[in-house]
Amino acid sequence: MHPVSCSLLLQLLFCQSHANKVLLISLDGFRWDYIEVARNAGRNVSAFEAIAVSGFRAEVKNVFPTITFPTHFAIATGRYVENHGLYNNKFWEPRLERYFSYSRPADSMDPDFLNYNQNEPIWITNQRHGKRSCIFYWPGSQSIYANKYPFATFGLYSDVPTLEFRVDRVMDWLSLDDFNFCMFYFNEPDSTAHRYGPDSEEVLDAIERVNKGIAYLLKRIKASPKLSGKVNLIVTGDHGMAQIPPENRINLHEAVTVDEYFGNVSPVLVGLWPNATQSVQEMYNAIVSKKLNNCSVWLKEDLPERFHVKRSYRAPPIFILADNGFLINREIDQYNTPKGKSV
Repeated sequence: MHPVSCSLLLQLLFCQSHANKVLLISLDGFRWDYIEVARNAGRNVSAFEAIAVSGFRAEVKNVFPTITFPTHFAIATGRYVENHGLYNNKFWEPRLERYFSYSRPADSMDPDFLNYNQNEPIWITNQRHGKRSCIFYWPGSQSIYANKYPFATFGLYSDVPTLEFRVDRVMDWLSLDDFNFCMFYFNEPDSTAHRYGPDSEEVLDAIERVNKGIAYLLKRIKASPKLSGKVNLIVTGDHGMAQIPPENRINLHEAVTVDEYFGNVSPVLVGLWPNATQSVQEMYNAIVSKKLNNCSVWLKEDLPERFHVKRSYRAPPIFILADNGFLINREIDQYNTPKGKSV
């Protein structure tokens, strides 16, 4: 299973007041068809349906690559990956000569990684206009931008707080007059889909749990005199997911050995820098000569324009993209840095 480019769900609830507040919720891995899939399986999706009836549903065209950190930071900044600089959940930064990893809190707080190209997330833009923003675990929100943080955050990321807990904290913030904008992230159904598969019964259970949390949010908004009829609610996702048969694996190391490269590696998209023993063209020619099936191999400059990834020094010189329904098997989870140390 792996993320795929697809249209995702965006739902809005419009209100009448001119002093409305905005609440943006991202449900990680919430595939574009999950509401219909769950409904057809007899699962409760009434909260999602209530929002669609009160507002509308729209199609989202994802940025590339459709991976959690790049997509969420694109939502926050309004920029493609080549402009905001977060190339993957884990990626090599050639000028810093360091790897970024989403799982290391210090990296998510480091402006050297996040402040690429003078990024300004929307929560900072909101505050620059005299308003206050509150953020709950949104990727990229733990770093400082232009010497500013969000006015309210919930600290370092953890997947322990339930959706209902997050709703309560957000409602506490939005109930204050000064706060007009909030973004929060929830890790489901992505976490369950990675463990059990995107088409599993467990994912349907996760969708129902998310629906319960959204229903709780709608109930709390309606019960609040300060917020009822005054909140614009957006519910969206960052990427979809596809089931991968075990035999649909592309063995990268049939074409290149682990000691020959370093770079950005994920199950469906690999970005490579050759080590000092060969040139970019030599590595590219060697990979192409192996005629790997079910994937595309590009030099950076030959990438399709629609990807919007090649115009950055952070872009690796060689990209390998698995076809939908396949993943790239690297044989090992670790890979080298230019100095030969595995990370």
